[in-house]
Amino acid sequence: MCVFNLYDEVIDKVTGQKAIIVCIANKLVDDCYLIEPLNHSYLPDWREINQLIRYKN
Repeated sequence: MCVFNLYDEVIDKVTGQKAIIVCIANKLVDDCYLIEPLNHSYLPDWREINQLIRYKN
């Protein structure tokens, strides 16, 4: 079950930066999300669902 959708804005708990979801990889147990930081301060990276917070304007 995907909690986030493509292009949702999130907060990356690992870096504390705002990011956008650019790919979703479904596994048997957990979903993994490829995120790209909005400020391009680091390269896109994979995160698990518990490492992301939904960003609301």
